[in-house]
Amino acid sequence: MIETTQKVTVRFLSKPALDSLNENFRRVHPDKKSNSEPHSTYLKYFYPDNSWEAYYDEFERTFRQDDNGDLIEDIQVENGLGKLLWEKMGDIYSIVRYTEPETLIEIGVCDGFSAWTILMALYKNQKGHLYP
Repeated sequence: MIETTQKVTVRFLSKPALDSLNENFRRVHPDKKSNSEPHSTYLKYFYPDNSWEAYYDEFERTFRQDDNGDLIEDIQVENGLGKLLWEKMGDIYSIVRYTEPETLIEIGVCDGFSAWTILMALYKNQKGHLYP
């Protein structure tokens, strides 16, 4: 866990940055075809102890299961922007739970799912504030 005396900066990559990361990964590793490989490399970099898995599982158990315990595959948003990407929300939740930041600033808003996810993680951490 991160000491409270450390300054924590959490940055989320934009879609163009993620696309560039994926493209560069494929260029360096042409034999690896999976889109999840850059993602798993990213997770191993930020969570060398694999602690993210517990937070990701917590997110899925708490927020993604329906009343029968089945995983909700997608939520179609009525604003024309497509469906909710559960994997990204799980990543955001895991990062916030792991780093336990005091302050988060979210720049740019859309349908509110990322803000909701951040707020749920801050609530579970029992500390922190989100400035949308």
